[in-house]
Amino acid sequence: MKTLPKEERVRLLALIHIAKKQLGFGDESYRDLIERETKHRSAADCDDGELLLVLEEFKRLGFRLESKGGKLSPQTRNQPDKDQAMKIRALWIEAYQCGAVQNRWEQGLQAFVMAQTKVKRVEWLKPKQASQVIEALKAMIARKDPHPSPLPNGEGTGGVELGGRLLPG
Repeated sequence: MKTLPKEERVRLLALIHIAKKQLGFGDESYRDLIERETKHRSAADCDDGELLLVLEEFKRLGFRLESKGGKLSPQTRNQPDKDQAMKIRALWIEAYQCGAVQNRWEQGLQAFVMAQTKVKRVEWLKPKQASQVIEALKAMIARKDPHPSPLPNGEGTGGVELGGRLLPG
């Protein structure tokens, strides 16, 4: 048998441990099964073919890989797009840097999102809710720093030069 990629081997080991838990095996009975199938007492000592044998034995004994809730992947409709979620996180960091919020960590952001929308996580926001959070963060930043400089050293007017004319930023 060809050697499996490391990720596949790790996945096999994880499945074996899930099977052990699902079927209610204690440590000794688990090790006995591995030894009966492979002559090793630990799954980590098994080669790839032996791991497959162990997994097949667990399947014979009733192991079934289940998905919780019957869905293989989360529903993606009505969720903020990645750009909105990234913008929310970027604005949260900016709000921390200007002193508008005290907790720059994800838990602080999630608490803010919950207070604004009654939704626990940024990823669960609907696009309209994400827009509301973005606008709330912009307003907080504007109140704390009403004239932010576009350049780190404080120079500039916020405009863009185009064809010799300065356009507002």
